[in-house]
Amino acid sequence: MELSSPELKVAVGKFISIAYSKDKGLTTQLLLSGGASITVDEQGHAKLSGKAGILVFNGSPVLENIGANIKTINISFSNEEDMKIGYTLTLNMKFGRMKVKGDFDLDEMITSCSGLLCRAAKALKFRHASYDAELKRILGN
Repeated sequence: MELSSPELKVAVGKFISIAYSKDKGLTTQLLLSGGASITVDEQGHAKLSGKAGILVFNGSPVLENIGANIKTINISFSNEEDMKIGYTLTLNMKFGRMKVKGDFDLDEMITSCSGLLCRAAKALKFRHASYDAELKRILGN
């Protein structure tokens, strides 16, 4: 399966969505404190960590949508200004590596579509095109 940059940017949003659905306050604190990162292994065990603490969650639904031969995923975040968050996703596969960079407005992600992140876990199961399109718009193409 060939992966595109927009698909990986949507994956960033989905990992954040799952973390947010597990613990809204800690996820927001971690992303805004600077130096946060998400690591995911090939079984889908995911960890969002940073200065404010650690949040462990299941990233398997996102891995299933990516569908590549993944060893690990690392996403590092930086607080650029106010609620604007920069990120670098590094996808380590068995036969190579891909990097994607971008940024997004955390406040917009949280409040768009009447709580986009609050509905994320349900949307992951059904992979709604409108949800993916909204994440692409927020995270950039």
